[in-house]
Order: sequence, then structure tokens, then C-alpha cells
Amino acid sequence: MTYEDMRTALFLEFQRDNDEDLTDLDLIRLFHQFSCSYLPPSSDTEITTEAPPPPSSIRKRDVTAVLSINQEERVKRSVQETEAELALRSYGARLTYECGKGREFLIPGTKNTYKSRFIQCNWNGTWTKYTSLDECVWIECLYPKQPPVGTNLVSNWRGETTQFGQTTNYSCSSEEFFFEHDRELEYFELECLEDGSFQEPDKWPRCVASVDCGEPPERPGAGTWEWSGNYSYGTQIQYTCGPYGKFCDADGNCRDEIIVECGWNKSWIPSELPSCASKACQDIPFPPKKIGLEYSPDERNNMTLISDYTRYNPSIPMKLPFPGPSQCVKGRKLMLVGKISHGQIVNLVFHGSSPGEEAFHVSVDLNTESFKRWHQLEPDTPEGIEEFFGTTVDFDEPVIIKIYCDEDGFSVKLNNDPPYPHYLHVVPLENITTFLVSGSLTLSFAGFAEESLQPAPPLGFNLTFRCPEGMVFDHDWLAVPFVMMTCQDTGVFDQPDWNDYQCVNPTTTECFDCTSKY
Repeated sequence: MTYEDMRTALFLEFQRDNDEDLTDLDLIRLFHQFSCSYLPPSSDTEITTEAPPPPSSIRKRDVTAVLSINQEERVKRSVQETEAELALRSYGARLTYECGKGREFLIPGTKNTYKSRFIQCNWNGTWTKYTSLDECVWIECLYPKQPPVGTNLVSNWRGETTQFGQTTNYSCSSEEFFFEHDRELEYFELECLEDGSFQEPDKWPRCVASVDCGEPPERPGAGTWEWSGNYSYGTQIQYTCGPYGKFCDADGNCRDEIIVECGWNKSWIPSELPSCASKACQDIPFPPKKIGLEYSPDERNNMTLISDYTRYNPSIPMKLPFPGPSQCVKGRKLMLVGKISHGQIVNLVFHGSSPGEEAFHVSVDLNTESFKRWHQLEPDTPEGIEEFFGTTVDFDEPVIIKIYCDEDGFSVKLNNDPPYPHYLHVVPLENITTFLVSGSLTLSFAGFAEESLQPAPPLGFNLTFRCPEGMVFDHDWLAVPFVMMTCQDTGVFDQPDWNDYQCVNPTTTECFDCTSKY
């Protein structure tokens, strides 16, 4: 084949007209660009290239040749391939293979790895010095799992690789959230394993704004608590044993109150209260009137249930005569001992001698924790209304209301709350006739008395209630029809279930010792 025949054959292979301006060197370079085989990368490797720039004398139209012998494939590739793609498999092109981030090639038969491998296109149309790639293995971890929806967690991973044995971490999505299992924990961590994956937690933690402690320790029977009704973290409850008791431990250390707080472990701290050691029983549990039992005092446990100015277990509404101006001196008080229940607002009224006249009117509404007071000189025309908010008194817990008066006015004190300011007299003391209590209030004692009066029965005091003469218990006619309760050292009486008792007249005859044989 002559020189001219060789050039013509090459141009025919390229499907081009003979271009006499193209030098032999440029023609040979162009031929090798399309004749060197191209080794495709594997799916888990990355390629970098070092390809020589095309000769400056080669025009862009000179790089439209094809590689395949098949004519149709030649036309297709001439359309699809770019100049840069053709340069990748041209003579002198150098391809560098890497496994990608976090992985390297494994040297067969060893545990050693290497980062990259390169091959180069030779003049004879082959690649050297390798014709295959080794296996890619993980040497670090990538792509930690995203936390499940609802956990309020966020991943702190920012695309970096993590070495085997090291950790990636997660934090709560907001400063308002904390790890539910440990409020002081800053991060939750997962370890990078040797297979390139991250540890899978048995259970993903959650971040929450607060926790619920459930029901708190019960309020002592004769005691009080100051509680918002919340169960969330940090909620505090102040407990007392009432005015006649204290909390005492096994060593005899006593204190007036205990603060219980909801902890992050979803429990109240402390979870149990010490026992109450009391010197008297504030709440006197009288039986319901419908069962017929009557108070029966004895010489050693005598308690006057009624006098001119005092009442034990009175029915509500209750009215007492006012003792007169002699009540409004130092050392005297009006005391009410009982419990306020849900329902009507409690009203305490000192009535004057004129119709509709009220020397002093107090209303207590525990629903709104309000204390309101006023006076009125004409019916339904309250004057001097003053209202206060906030009290430690709660529904259905013992309450002691003390009302004092002097020559200037009235003052009121609820339990251990600070006394309310004086309310100055408008109606002369001589005109006050009666005191009336109404509303949802159950009283065990009400009365005008000396300041030193303690109406609560002392420890060991026995209260005895009997059926009226001639009546028996409906469930046991032969039993002596009485019930006795004793004031316990916890400050409460050992009250029975009154539903088990009913006084009845023995109106039928029963045979308890029948000897007849019919």
C-alpha cells in the first residue's frame, strides 16, 4: 500500500473527504484517539483523568470520527460523544480510579487497602498497567440513619466520614426539648461499625418539653396541700399535717411542711410522705343524720355539742347570735372549722338590726380563688366592695376560718394565709344581731370563743354515737347499737363506713333459739 493509499484508507475509515491540509502527524494522532479501547469504570469507583490536549492544528470538525466497524454505530457515536469524552480514551490519557468517600481498594489476600489505581492509554491501543480493579471496602462510615418522625431529634452529621469505633451524634431539635430518658444529656451517639454502617439503636430516644409524673402522694387526712393541679416536670406541692400536726421521721425529727417536686424521672420526689404526728383531730366525723345515730358523751370524753354561741357539726345554713360589743375585744374570735366543697360560694354575714342591713359580708369562691367583702345599709345594695385573689385553701381539705373584730373593724384569716387587711366598721357594733353561714361548707365546729379555744379533740379522745332508746341496728338486732371512734396520732378519727349502719325499730319477731320440731 502506497503512502497515498494509506491516507485515503484512513479518511475512508473516518468517513471524510481527503483533507490535504491535515499533516501526517495530526492524522495519526486523530486515528489513535478513536482506536484506543476505553475501559469503563465499575459502579462503585470514581474516575479522574489526565488527558493530553488535542493538537492545536486539529479543527473541531476533525473529531467526529467513530470507533465501531458497524456503520450505524459509527454514525450514532459521532453524534453523542463530545470532544472531552473522546479525549478520555486517546493516546496518553491517564485514568485514575478511586472507590469514593469512605472506601478504598482492598489488596487481595491481605487486610491492607490503597486509595487509587491508574491506567494509561498506550500507542498500541492498549491500557497499562492494569486491566481490572480490586474490590472496594469500607474504611470509614457515611450516611447515618435519620431519626424517626416524632422523636424531635436532628442529626448533627454534616457529610464528614466517621472512623470505625468513633460516633456520630443527634441532639434535640429545639432548646425547648430535652432527652426524655436523661434531661442533662446533650447528645445521643451511634457508633461507626466495621462494615461501614452505623449502629442501629434498639429504641430511638425521644426529646420532650416536659414529663408527666402522674398522681402525687396523697394529702394527709387531717392535712393540706398547696398544688396547682399540674403533673409536669418541676411542679411543686406543699404538704402540711394541718394546724395540729407535723411530719415526723423515725428519728423523731419533725417539721411543719414538706415540698414534693415532679422529677424528670416521671416520679414525685419524695414519693412518700413521713407520717403525721398530731396532738388533736381537727375534723370531727359525725354520722349522717339519716342513719339515726346520736352523740353520747361520757365523763372522760365529754364535748358540749351546742351552747348559745357554739355549735359542733351544725347544719348549713347555720345562724348564731352575735355576743355583742364584748366580742370585739382582744382575746376573742369567731372560729369556723370544716371543709369547703364544690358547689355554692361560701358566704359569711354579720346581720344588722335593720332589714337588709349587713355590717360585714364575706364571700369565698375557691373556683376563682377570690375573697370578696363588703357591707350594705339597704337591701341588695352592697357598698365598699373589695376583692382579693389567691389562697392556699383547696376544695375538700381542712380549713380554719378565724374572724376577729375590734373597735376599728373586722379582719379575717384563712388557715395559715396572711390575714386580710382591716375592714372598718360602718354599722355600729350594737346593731349587729346574728351571724349566718351559707354555701357549700361542712362544719365540724362554729362558735364565738376565747382566742385560746382549741375545738379539736385531743389524741385518744373517744366519740361515741348510739341509736335512740329502743332502736337497734338493722343488720344485727342483738348487738349493742353504738359506734365509738378514737382520735388517732395521725390527726384523724378511725371513722367507719356509715353505710353499714342504720338504726331501726324492731317491728318484726324472729326466732333465734327455736326448739320446736315443726
